[in-house]
Amino acid sequence: MAEWRKSKIETLQESLRVPAEPSHRFTAVIHRCPETQLYLAYVPGFPGAYSQAESLDELSANLRDVIELLLENGGIRINSEFVGVQTVAVTIRCDQISKTPSQIS
Repeated sequence: MAEWRKSKIETLQESLRVPAEPSHRFTAVIHRCPETQLYLAYVPGFPGAYSQAESLDELSANLRDVIELLLENGGIRINSEFVGVQTVAVTIRCDQISKTPSQIS
């Protein structure tokens, strides 16, 4: 009876254990491909840290897996630091809207 009680207590303690707080946080740039409708993400300055998925939740999980694998296989190899984003305002003529950026003169 004592062993059963000890086992139950250990199981309860394990289920209540709070997951460890992440030791590193990375900023990912996310965009959506208009052709495939897939979400695409990469971590600036972290070679190989990119992924794609059909949903944002799946993308986050995929990217987390990729980063963990990269860290396990070679440590942190950050080439640059993410600074932020910037909005750039430009004037576009109506006839340029349906063209790809390479077609705009």
